[in-house]
Amino acid sequence: MTDTAYQTTMPRSGLQHRPINPTKQARNVVTPRSSRPSQVLARRCAPHDEKLIANLTRQRQAPDTDQDTQFASDTRTGYLQFPRWHPRGWHPVVWIIFTLGVVTLAYLASTGGMAWRDTTLIDPGKYGPLHGNVINVVLGGGDNQSQPSKLIAMNNGGRVEIIELLANDPSKAQILPGPNLVTQGFPDPMNAQIELSAGNGSVHVSIYGNYYDAPFHRCQTAYVLVEDGQGNLKQQQQ
Repeated sequence: MTDTAYQTTMPRSGLQHRPINPTKQARNVVTPRSSRPSQVLARRCAPHDEKLIANLTRQRQAPDTDQDTQFASDTRTGYLQFPRWHPRGWHPVVWIIFTLGVVTLAYLASTGGMAWRDTTLIDPGKYGPLHGNVINVVLGGGDNQSQPSKLIAMNNGGRVEIIELLANDPSKAQILPGPNLVTQGFPDPMNAQIELSAGNGSVHVSIYGNYYDAPFHRCQTAYVLVEDGQGNLKQQQQ
């Protein structure tokens, strides 16, 4: 058998036609995106920017300050949120001024406000145009429970006067003079109100001014008329 026959009869080996050094195919490896700025900057910046990368990394990892926390929420919208004002941070002098202001307002409300109430709301209905009230009382000397005597208090130009109608009889009327508020220096004597009350065989005369000399304490004075059992009243000596 010749060499030519051998070459035609023998099958070809697959190893002879297999490439000895096959060409490697390039593969595209997708690098996952990192949230760390140093890795992102490493891909974008040049090798000579390592110092810049380190500085930016430290700034990114640094904790936020209180000021950043207060302003960060509203900086995006363009508004700044200032620290909340709290009275606990007041200076002691501010507390003193605030306390004095509250006390002053309370004093004015308990004096001027009460005086306005008495002269505007109570006076017209309680005392009437004479600035005094009217009571019925049994004094003796002809009166009784069915026909009592009548006492009318009156402020006559700053003078206190009590009109007595014994047994409600005009013919037995008499005027009991009281103190002169003008000469005594009583505040606003022309508008002082006179209130009568009877009890224990006597008549109490209370005189109220339109001013409050202390919180919830109205400027006032008083005296007592004593019965004698004959229908007469005399001022009790103090």
